[in-house]
Order: sequence, then C-alpha cells, then structure tokens
Amino acid sequence: MKRYFSIFLKFSRDEFKRNLFLKNTIVSRKFKFGFLFF
Repeated sequence: MKRYFSIFLKFSRDEFKRNLFLKNTIVSRKFKFGFLFF
C-alpha cells in the first residue's frame, strides 16, 4: 500500500511540474504576442 502511495506521489509531482511548464510556456507566448501587438 505504501509503495503505491509513493508511486502516486511521484506521478502527481511529475504532472504538477508538467502543468507548471505548460502554463509558463503559454504565459510567455502570450507575453511575446502582447509585445508584438503593442
């Protein structure tokens, strides 16, 4: 049981990192487009 929990924790942490990375890329892209338009 504990092993599954640790695997789940690792998976959720990787998901969290990937989501953060995606959000950062989307935000930077918006900033780039904003600088282009303004």
